[in-house]
Amino acid sequence: MARKPKKNKRQPDPQAAYETALHSIRQAQRDNTRQLDLSGLGLTSLPPEIGQLTALQTLYLFNNQLSSLPSEFAQLTALQELFLYNNRLSDMPPEIAQLTALQWLDFGSNKLSSLPPEITQLTALLTLDLDNNQLSSLPPEIAQLTALRILHLRNNRLSSLPPEIAKLTALQRLDLINNRLSSLPRELGQLRTMEEAPPPFNPPMKGLWLDGNPLPDPYSRLIAGGQPGATTNVLAWLRGELDPDEIKQTPELPADAGSGAEEAEEEDELAEAVTQRPAAFRFGLRNGKIDTLPERANFTDRAAANDLYSELKAKAQSLRDRLAQSNSDQRVQGSVNRLLDALGERLADVRPGVLLSRSRSIEADRNAFNTPKARRELFPDAIAMMDDVLLSLEDLLAAFPYIREIEAEQIALHLQRDPKVIKGIQRETDSIKLAAADSGAATGNAVKALHEHDADIAEARNNTVRARLLADHLLVVRNFIGETLHGAREAMRPAAQTVGQGLATVGNELKDVGKESWKEIKKEIPKAAGMLPRAALFILLASVVHPTAGLAVFAKSFSHLAKAAKKLARRGAAPKARKKKRVKAKPKARTTAKAKPAPPAQ
Repeated sequence: MARKPKKNKRQPDPQAAYETALHSIRQAQRDNTRQLDLSGLGLTSLPPEIGQLTALQTLYLFNNQLSSLPSEFAQLTALQELFLYNNRLSDMPPEIAQLTALQWLDFGSNKLSSLPPEITQLTALLTLDLDNNQLSSLPPEIAQLTALRILHLRNNRLSSLPPEIAKLTALQRLDLINNRLSSLPRELGQLRTMEEAPPPFNPPMKGLWLDGNPLPDPYSRLIAGGQPGATTNVLAWLRGELDPDEIKQTPELPADAGSGAEEAEEEDELAEAVTQRPAAFRFGLRNGKIDTLPERANFTDRAAANDLYSELKAKAQSLRDRLAQSNSDQRVQGSVNRLLDALGERLADVRPGVLLSRSRSIEADRNAFNTPKARRELFPDAIAMMDDVLLSLEDLLAAFPYIREIEAEQIALHLQRDPKVIKGIQRETDSIKLAAADSGAATGNAVKALHEHDADIAEARNNTVRARLLADHLLVVRNFIGETLHGAREAMRPAAQTVGQGLATVGNELKDVGKESWKEIKKEIPKAAGMLPRAALFILLASVVHPTAGLAVFAKSFSHLAKAAKKLARRGAAPKARKKKRVKAKPKARTTAKAKPAPPAQ
């Protein structure tokens, strides 16, 4: 069932997508618009008429299948923001280098293996997003992007950085998470603009981010405390101004941490953070792993709900069959297929939150095709049948009181519909989903639940629909993070003290290892002692701390969760340091050493 959405994404109607884009371009030209959204159409090529939009300042082309751009693209000389993430571009089109007014370029989730030297012509560039590509190196010429403030290189194959990167003196954020870096150039320490930035809970999460790289000691100790201290520590060490042995393991804990009152307060905060909220999925611990919990069967009238369920399923099946017979739009077919998947075989299979998301997608499809021209792409009475399905969906959803709670929680998230915000949220949730799969701390069902909304979000018709679906997804992610905290806390309880003492080292030393290293190390953890599942929970906890903080930037309801995750990760990394905090006796042999050791030559 999980593969169906992918199949639909691979089989869009290129001609219909092209005509839709052409219509939008012509309309934009008539209106002399400054912003154009052509995202999620399934475009394999872009009409050359795009070059006529000389007043265009913002262009959204993400979630398409573009492998090149027309030469006319270079005529968009007023363009300031270009979003090309999630396409099929293996090279940066040369036309982009001619867009010298460009300030924001999002080229994430493509197949880029190198950067062309021509990128240096983009001297006005402030933000460059190259996440999720295949970059193995950066050209020294990148130093010419002197206005650059934000550089995202997460999830690439970088093994080193050019020393010239230190010439990016305006740089405020450098995201290098999940690469193959084994060293850093000492020159990087001169970028004080990253450490002088405000705390990371204000956009745009400034600082130097290095998690998930095979960097040698002392990097794991330098970044163990999280941001903003991690940035300050690494840059100071690269400048030869910091002795890693002098770093406090719990630098931000109050002096009386470990007192009964402080412990009680933290426990209250944690209890609030880990509470499972209304969402499509809730999670719990099962055999030491995070798993989905059964849906709470609660109906206003079970008999009526059964009738409504049977009626909706019959209507959805009829709509699916008619769409298939008429070879209608693949995206509409995908939405209906996912609705039927959500309905399952019986009423007890239904998760109201998932059904709510499916209704949003069906409604968006219906609205998108409710024009005289668009109707011709479907069979004659398709809109009427979709309306009928939506009415039955509304009736069935009303039978679940839980739906009202989910919608209230979603409203409380208060997400912006700005594509930049949406992309930022997706970046952080992708990191959490990857950590869930790689850590071994979550069951297959739990990982699948985290991906339940992916296809609907990717195929959303516009940013309004995408934001609503993303809010549904965030409710699930929030519950997963909460259960991660709960599971890690359970592993720290006195009853697990024998195992917990060993996990202090595991949590402290392994929290920043790459996923390949973790796969090797966990083979050595003794299963008989119960170490493996507990260690996996600690690894997962450490992996979600930063993305949870990132989500707190966009959704305030994640703030208390981010705070609790950070505190708990510190407690797991050094559980004894809290009680021994005031004992700071140092070996006599070190008292005469005043000089700070410089980092090794790179």
